[in-house]
Amino acid sequence: MKALEKSNTPQKAPSTIKPQIHRQPIPQFSRTEKEIELENQQLHNELVHVTGNYKVADELLKKKRKQYPRKTETWCLKQLINELKGESQPQTQPTKTQSERPKTQPESIPKTETKRGDPLPNLKDIKYPKPENKHKNKQLQRELLIMLGGNREVANRLVSRQKQLNPGKTEFWYLEKVIFDLKRDRGI
Repeated sequence: MKALEKSNTPQKAPSTIKPQIHRQPIPQFSRTEKEIELENQQLHNELVHVTGNYKVADELLKKKRKQYPRKTETWCLKQLINELKGESQPQTQPTKTQSERPKTQPESIPKTETKRGDPLPNLKDIKYPKPENKHKNKQLQRELLIMLGGNREVANRLVSRQKQLNPGKTEFWYLEKVIFDLKRDRGI
């Protein structure tokens, strides 16, 4: 009898209406915070490498963030690196044409403002850059590379460090200084 009762009772029709779940579309190129943080850290390290100083890199980044408050840190870091490497101008600033650029004298030539009747400066007092002997430079570059086991990256870093410490010297002087320091440190 129970079997009959079960068959006589009306059965519910399966519901055809499914509840709709509102899902937000997932962006195709979504990145996690850690990935963004890692990229920012790598860009910051590159900026430090380009500037040669942590403080300078941080100050430049702060200025860029103030200048462009709606841009991301990644964008600001990329812009700074591009500007410092000279690859491109910032996208938001127009480039100047040659006629708009100020004409400057080389740093070694003193700026003199003469009025009519004043004598011109003595040409012997003006320090003109001396042409460098490229043959001697090549010879010193070879010697430095031999001392460093052919590691050009280290050689370039040592020379650029001397350029920061002693600006205004010739390439020949920098090469001599690096070789002298290496010999002194190694006791040669």
